[in-house]
Amino acid sequence: MGAKIFPGQRLDTVIASIPIQELWHMQRVGELTNELLRLMVQYASYQNHVDKLSRFNHYGFFHDIGKAWIPVEILKKSDLLTPEEYKKVKMHPVYAKEYFEKNPDVIDIEPSIKSLLFDAAVYHHERWDGGGYPYNLSGDNIPLIARVVAVCDAYDAITTKRPYREAKPHKEACREIKTNAGTQFDPDIAAIFLENEKGFRVVHRRQSLRMMNEEVGIKELFDSGCYL
Repeated sequence: MGAKIFPGQRLDTVIASIPIQELWHMQRVGELTNELLRLMVQYASYQNHVDKLSRFNHYGFFHDIGKAWIPVEILKKSDLLTPEEYKKVKMHPVYAKEYFEKNPDVIDIEPSIKSLLFDAAVYHHERWDGGGYPYNLSGDNIPLIARVVAVCDAYDAITTKRPYREAKPHKEACREIKTNAGTQFDPDIAAIFLENEKGFRVVHRRQSLRMMNEEVGIKELFDSGCYL
């Protein structure tokens, strides 16, 4: 995918430009987000959000769509990124924002869900303490859906093998989420995740095994309808 983002840019072309390992990550995060939202709407503190959150389904898949404009050689690099390369990766929420603003009708869903999708893609790297990127938002100023995706995104990143490190076990991922609750993560959302951590291990393992055993590719992701 070239660096240029323009009106009329086809969604399937954008998705196809992202390396398959990144698409698998996006799909797993979509599944984990769906599960976390299913649990959250059962809590009294989120009753005002039930209608929208319960219909977000698997659209968490799109949280990393901005990576379509990150050089593939960076996304597939087998070593740790240099500071300059990491700067480029951190631009993906900005690219997602530009893409959806220039292509507001690229996904045919109702406006309220489209708004959640936009927030998930643009703000999922913000931190509860304001130390995230790209806008340094903090606390409740971070859209709720982005705070949800942040936890799921981190869990998948920790428990998935990377070219430069092995996957960490489920228990260690949970410890990291607990340690960073109230700094990196919304403490209430992190608490719900940890209260139900066994279920997330099952969801993650199921999706990971499916992709490894079936060698799921781009076509299979489209055909499965996991995000359309």
